[in-house]
Amino acid sequence: MKRCVIVVAGNKYHGKDALSDRLLACLPNSRRDSYILPLRIAVHAKTGIPWEVLNGPNSVKDDVRFGRYGKSARQFLVEEGDHIRTKTDIAALVHRLAERAAVAPEPITVVSDGRMPQTEITGLREALDKVGCHDVLVIAIRVVRPDYPVDPSHSTESEIANAPADLFDYTVSNDSDLDALAAIAGGICDEILVRLAP
Repeated sequence: MKRCVIVVAGNKYHGKDALSDRLLACLPNSRRDSYILPLRIAVHAKTGIPWEVLNGPNSVKDDVRFGRYGKSARQFLVEEGDHIRTKTDIAALVHRLAERAAVAPEPITVVSDGRMPQTEITGLREALDKVGCHDVLVIAIRVVRPDYPVDPSHSTESEIANAPADLFDYTVSNDSDLDALAAIAGGICDEILVRLAP
């Protein structure tokens, strides 16, 4: 089986984690990763916020009671991401993810936190080429929750909301229940596995 990286992109609370969970359940030999893994490591090292909080559900990441110094875990992660964007380059997170995907024992990586599609999808293909993975299949999926408003308070929210449709291989409307989302994920997985077959 050739390698594949699936990027699940979407706005906050639109269902990226829920869809990623269901893709992982359908795909054998798959693993979960995220662009912001290095940010979580940095925030954990700087603040001592537990991994269970940094990797937990939104209700936990957004609650200042589970953060430190009057800030939620999400606030620390956003600040760390802004620091990377202004002081280094957000592409560094893409390159680190490509390196991890290239050497992972599992051939399929599901990335559950796509927020900047131009950088993360186009840039990921370029980064995989740079680490010698020229034939990796990169699949981009946008998940949209029509009944949930987009929060314009951060630039990445507008960026993903306004991304052109042709950047994505699939657009999933998260407008029903989790069973319906699982059925959609199953159909996408079937198509991906056909493309990965030798």
